[in-house]
Amino acid sequence: MPYFFMLDKLLGLELEAHIIDEQGNLSNNVDAFFDHESTSPHFQKELAHSMLEVTADPSSDISELAHNMGAELSKAMDVADDLGLLLVPSTTIGKCTPIKREGARYKRKEIVLGSKNRTMEYHICGTHVHIDKDKDMVSQHTLMTSLDPLFVLMSSTPFFMGNNHLKDYRVKVYRDIVFKKLPLNGSLLGYVHDLEGLQKRIDDTYAAWLNQCNLHDVDTEGFTRLNACWGPLRFSEKTIESRTADANLLSNVLALSAVYAGLNRMIDDVEQINIQTHINPSYDVLKYFEVQGLRYGLENDGLHAYLSDVVSLAKNGLYEHELGYLEPFNKMLKDRKTFSDELMGYAKRKGFYDGNTITQEGARDVRLYIAQRFIADAKKVK
Repeated sequence: MPYFFMLDKLLGLELEAHIIDEQGNLSNNVDAFFDHESTSPHFQKELAHSMLEVTADPSSDISELAHNMGAELSKAMDVADDLGLLLVPSTTIGKCTPIKREGARYKRKEIVLGSKNRTMEYHICGTHVHIDKDKDMVSQHTLMTSLDPLFVLMSSTPFFMGNNHLKDYRVKVYRDIVFKKLPLNGSLLGYVHDLEGLQKRIDDTYAAWLNQCNLHDVDTEGFTRLNACWGPLRFSEKTIESRTADANLLSNVLALSAVYAGLNRMIDDVEQINIQTHINPSYDVLKYFEVQGLRYGLENDGLHAYLSDVVSLAKNGLYEHELGYLEPFNKMLKDRKTFSDELMGYAKRKGFYDGNTITQEGARDVRLYIAQRFIADAKKVK
């Protein structure tokens, strides 16, 4: 048990996934999940008809969070099975066409971002972790910013639209392409030093989006001060939301949750274990890790060492029964292989990969592989 005694913060989870048929073809039939007799209020519609988001009731205990998320994913898998479909918590891989969901807010966002950029978003899925805001929001924001390199351990997108040149595409697509001209709204930003600076960051982000809406003659209805950010960190009324991670296997999602839980529990105890000293690299270093993570993942020594320190430090904030949830990350750090590397290796072994592209057959096969791994992994999580 951690050496401190305090009311632990609640964590909530959101996991996005594409749906495919039993031949590995992308399906744009997600509305069938909501028409099914066993649908759940924890199923949410997303920006494409091929995407389903599954949420979990928040908990301060990782075991309970695992139960909550596991139960909802089990429901989603049962519904999918009944419909002859499967869930793929990753990119579409490519060689397919997601159909966008129509709606006023979706249309307004597409006009601002541009159709080409918006279309890229239809292919990628993420994991979002909501954590209760701390009384010292500045320290929490600093901590959460410093944890951005965790996206490397959550990488599950070695292919984007059938191509491969990077270890991870979701982060690249969001930050360097879709939101290239709107860094306040979608990119990794630097640290803030006081509450006034944090409030100004939120205000500036909102103002940047409103300005673009005005430039494109777009109605701003539906956009608020707290929902005009799609970057790595976003504030809501009650939580700070980490949006840095790819969608992934349940065990990896829970490992990520365990890191956030352990370190956030330690914020109020900086005199005994100074989090900022251990894991507070400069913004320039974070940007360096971002580039290295996209290109080389855990092969980069500095990034590997940093993430090893982060995961090790998180153990100090976890209860004994929660420590096992870190094992997927411990294994990745030991082997220097992520789920993205696993998928790349699979495609090469099967002969689907040639000249930095994947074949049509390969895209279907890799999607099926991810779906089956997702099912097997979820059954093992307790």
